[in-house]
Amino acid sequence: MSVPEGPRLEVGPALGMEGWTREGGWVIRLSEAVALNNDGSHFETEGIGPGGGSVPAPLHRHEVEMDVYRTVLDLEYQVAGGMAWRIKLPWEVRDRQASVGLVDPATADEQESMQRNLDLHHPDATLSGVRDLELTAARAWRGALARDDRLEFAAGFTLPIGATESNPYAMDADGDPLPHEHLQFGSGTVDPLLQLTWARLLGADWSGSAFAAARLPLYENRHDYRAPRELTLAGGLGRALGSGWHLRGTLTGVYSSQAEWSGVEDPNTGWVAGYAGLGVEWHGARFAGSLLAQMPFAQDVLGEGDETFELGPVISLALGGAF
Repeated sequence: MSVPEGPRLEVGPALGMEGWTREGGWVIRLSEAVALNNDGSHFETEGIGPGGGSVPAPLHRHEVEMDVYRTVLDLEYQVAGGMAWRIKLPWEVRDRQASVGLVDPATADEQESMQRNLDLHHPDATLSGVRDLELTAARAWRGALARDDRLEFAAGFTLPIGATESNPYAMDADGDPLPHEHLQFGSGTVDPLLQLTWARLLGADWSGSAFAAARLPLYENRHDYRAPRELTLAGGLGRALGSGWHLRGTLTGVYSSQAEWSGVEDPNTGWVAGYAGLGVEWHGARFAGSLLAQMPFAQDVLGEGDETFELGPVISLALGGAF
């Protein structure tokens, strides 16, 4: 199953584009993103019998919804010459609600087999854990492409500290599915990271920004799992409101390729989505904050499975300070 994993959807281009530039000092940012009403519901015609084997069942639905809460701590140390070193530590909670919805009539025994099948694949659960640590080095330039602009390039890698799961499609000796979990908190591999940020003043009251980020897993982990390649592209237009306040509109595109198990594509992963967002920011001499709401206006799945989540809205709050 696939849910929003790609870099920087939790913040978008709202905070940090016009960040502080100091030579020798810390910048600390804390963000909280809530991805609501991600819908993984699908039709089903199988159940699990009392002995654990698959059995036919009347047509029904697995009603599956999930809310994702992501907290990210960013630590940045800025040095001379426009250089900065960054550590990003994400923590995530995934609240999954699942139930059986009847379509065709079913006996009590058939309904019990449906529930056992639901509990095997995606039961009600609240999952939480740390995600992979990110380490990057950044270099910024003023007036790089135009007057009054700021261009920044960052590169680094992840450290695989997030929990990983075994192949959810593995079968027992009788060809029946084993208990499993689809959701991964980490990739289990060291993955390259690339980021590019650009911002420019557009007159006295307006500013524009653009952002691109990629995470590129190169190999399989110990479970023979290769995580999706992820790409985020975003653009924003800001309007000064006075006293440090800004209004910002954003457009964000997110791509996640299909994951692989032993070189075979996971049919329930892979998607592309576009988000439109509107938010407010406040920038002070040493502190800043932003609140951004993003709504998907277009999305599509890449795999042929029917369990990939349909993405819902994302609300993010970010606070930062320079010390």
